[in-house]
Amino acid sequence: MLLYTHSLCLAHDAGSGHAETPARLHAVLAALTTPPLNLVARQAPAATVEQLQRVHTADHVAHMLRLTDTPEPVALDADTQASRHSIAAALHAAGAVLAAVNAVW
Repeated sequence: MLLYTHSLCLAHDAGSGHAETPARLHAVLAALTTPPLNLVARQAPAATVEQLQRVHTADHVAHMLRLTDTPEPVALDADTQASRHSIAAALHAAGAVLAAVNAVW
């Protein structure tokens, strides 16, 4: 079985005190790639703008992509923080889903 991920996903840091941390993802990846699961890790591609716009409006995609220039973390809502690496991580997370679906298909 395969596990799609990308090293840029580890760069997403929602800030001090938030549950989404690189350490949490490291722990999840370690659990998934060791016995008894032994999933085989594959590099997740980045989703394209065209792929994102299949499920999001062009304005929303453009707004989110602009966050790559944000030097400080930004609150997207009461529970969601984005740092300057979060968008790259999100692009690869979306690409991971697409790659996994294609692999199953």
